[in-house]
Amino acid sequence: MKAAHERGWVGIAALGVAALAVAWTAAWALSRGEKRRVEDRGSSFGGDAGGTRGLMLMLASEGVRVAPQTRAVTALQEAGVVLVIGGEGALDEAELDGLVDWVAGGGHVVAAVDRSCRLTERFGIEVKGREFRRVRAMALEGEPLALETWSGVSLESEESTDLYGGADGFLVSEIEWGDGWITFVADTWCATNEGIDAGDNILVWIQLVTRHLPGKPVWFLETIHGHLREPGVSEYLVDAGWAPAALHVAFLALIGLWYFGVRPAPVLGVSSLVRRPAAEHAATMAHLYRRGRAERHAVGVLLEHLKTDMARPPWERGLARLEPPERAAAAKEAAALAEEGRLLGLRTRPAEESIRQWASRVARLRGRIHERSDE
Repeated sequence: MKAAHERGWVGIAALGVAALAVAWTAAWALSRGEKRRVEDRGSSFGGDAGGTRGLMLMLASEGVRVAPQTRAVTALQEAGVVLVIGGEGALDEAELDGLVDWVAGGGHVVAAVDRSCRLTERFGIEVKGREFRRVRAMALEGEPLALETWSGVSLESEESTDLYGGADGFLVSEIEWGDGWITFVADTWCATNEGIDAGDNILVWIQLVTRHLPGKPVWFLETIHGHLREPGVSEYLVDAGWAPAALHVAFLALIGLWYFGVRPAPVLGVSSLVRRPAAEHAATMAHLYRRGRAERHAVGVLLEHLKTDMARPPWERGLARLEPPERAAAAKEAAALAEEGRLLGLRTRPAEESIRQWASRVARLRGRIHERSDE
């Protein structure tokens, strides 16, 4: 008993050390990131590597991954969205053809439009000076935004939707192409020269894309006039990732403590937490870092189907044809599945395995009831 008590206090100490380490590392990483963000946002994003590093931090903070040109083909195979900046000179003809074909097959490309951008020509866009046409206001959060025009280009295409204006005169044209979409952002880099914060505009269009395609991976092709190949950029992205990395290591340490039997004393009221299976800890750790919008959407759709089924006559008819014990068990199981689905949908990032298991049980129950209903 004494040994168990001592071991519990060892666990408490370990938890405290882990918490302090995570807090210190997170504060250090965030302070470095904020300091560099302030320093870099004073620079022109298109004119020097310092500004580019500021852009890369903002991209990283939105979950965007960087694909060097040498692996552009792999990026296209894995991506849900591809961001292209400075595309007028960085992509060769074969790569441009690949982008066009990929969009036609269902991909989504976002490109900053320059007056000499060859990518616009591939999608039938004609660049004309600094004029804007077919412009209307668009708000990302549902509130109308005042339209301001800054140095940019007009886009004309028979396939194009309207041009949209948002914060700080941010302009974008979305074009349906085959089964996919191409989104052109008007002359982002010139915004800095006109006294408008290009960084905020870039964040707006990243958010726009991620709103349209929740849960899909985003790749940023390395095309800004070679700036991303300069020393220090990769190191900078690693700096920005210290906090989640430290949290990840801390979770692994806690799982190790549980596995080797080092637990806080039960008197603390947390013994039930550390007694959970290691697999559940691992699942918790995994889904913390997984984009959860698509998973929550899938849960919501299936849960809605289950609730709709339960409210229809065929469901009642199928239940009525079951034996009384089986009928009571099926009704109880349906209520339990509905509640489990509701709780899954409330999670920020539900674990994929949990969703698959829950969906399989829902499908089996629905199939059994409908089979009896059709008899």
